Amino acid sequence: MTTLPIDRTHPPARIVYDDGARHLTLRPWSYGDLDALMDAVIASTAALKGFMPWAHTPPTREAEHALITRFQADYHAGREYVFGCFGASGEVLGGAGLHPRTALNPRALEVGYWCHSAHTGRGWTTLAVQMLIAVAFDRFGCDRFQVIHDEANVASRRVVEKCNIPYEGTLRNATSAVAPELHAEGYLGTGRHRMYGMIPDDLPTLSWLPAVRAATTLYDVFGAAQRLA
Repeated sequence: MTTLPIDRTHPPARIVYDDGARHLTLRPWSYGDLDALMDAVIASTAALKGFMPWAHTPPTREAEHALITRFQADYHAGREYVFGCFGASGEVLGGAGLHPRTALNPRALEVGYWCHSAHTGRGWTTLAVQMLIAVAFDRFGCDRFQVIHDEANVASRRVVEKCNIPYEGTLRNATSAVAPELHAEGYLGTGRHRMYGMIPDDLPTLSWLPAVRAATTLYDVFGAAQRLA
């Protein structure tokens, strides 16, 4: 079978974690996911509005189609890597992405994530971030992995702490100010963001990493499997 190296130029078609007890698939959103993505966002709107400005705009099929089109173009061009998170039965658990947002270091990647409200508190987002940490360092040549979250976002903080990403400091006005009316609609952002980051030297401190590597399989665009570990 033809195989391709999995790297930033040839990102995986799927990333699958399966340890016999839990199954999680990360893959780019497709047009076939459009309605399921819309349903997940609508069902999670109340929670997402707290810290996601985009959640204040009601989704439409046209807008989601355009969004998936952009996600796919960026993914295959190696610009950004946005994934849907899917359970064993194909249900949408949330979304996660790797973004090159560190202007002075093109090898650095920042992770972003959200969870379907029906699936919170079960560790799916933490597992997705752990999988992306492994892929970023093992296959994408990442030398800095970072995440920021508003200091009021307790759920995001729990994910970061479970992944053992070192805290580096608090940033002020790291993101654009939102329109005042968003606060009236439930936006809770403070404008102060906690910054966390890790580099390859930190990987030996991650007690969870060997197990995640061992249970994760990557699939290239031809369907060929490659073990992460």
